[in-house]
Amino acid sequence: MHSQSYYIDTSTDEHEAQYLITRSRIRWLRCGLTVLIVATALSIVGCLAHTFHVFHQTNLSPDWWLPLWPQSIDTRPTTALLSSSCVIACLSLVLLTASLIPSPHPRTILLNTLAAVASLGGLVLSIFGVAYYQTLSSDPDSNTIQTWACAFTEISEPADWGRLCGESRAGLNLAILLVILELLSTIQTGFAMWVERRMTKIRDAQQEVKRAGQS
Repeated sequence: MHSQSYYIDTSTDEHEAQYLITRSRIRWLRCGLTVLIVATALSIVGCLAHTFHVFHQTNLSPDWWLPLWPQSIDTRPTTALLSSSCVIACLSLVLLTASLIPSPHPRTILLNTLAAVASLGGLVLSIFGVAYYQTLSSDPDSNTIQTWACAFTEISEPADWGRLCGESRAGLNLAILLVILELLSTIQTGFAMWVERRMTKIRDAQQEVKRAGQS
């Protein structure tokens, strides 16, 4: 009986030690991915917010004879990417703050829940933003900020068309990168939940063995 109890305690200690190492690695991986997601989302916001700012400054009323932008220009693709990136940045900042705040308790369930909301929500929003942007921008009968600006890249006045085109394309490329990062974050969150579930089963099984040995 004594040797069996010693074996169970040793096995428990080994599982717990390995679990603590894995949980620490998951935490730092989560923080690293979240920092990259926040940086990418804010970069998208920076690029597209500037194009929007220039658009609103140079978009003249129909009373002008030579407006820089057509009245039928479609701003929905830019709005979709800009809005989704703002929401993703906010979700990720909440997760990052919660992960870095010190606490005497593990808060594993809370952090995994926040990570699931942030990663799944971010993945859906990023895919929607890119798909919506690409769908509307590929319409040959529609003019967007990107398609219109990229048609006049060699003209720098009164609007820097080349810069607007580059920022619009950079925003789209960063949005595609954001989809990949959110996918990795979702996979990492799923792995973290699997680790917690596996450890819970191990603890429950070991408790059952202890109770059986004591009876």
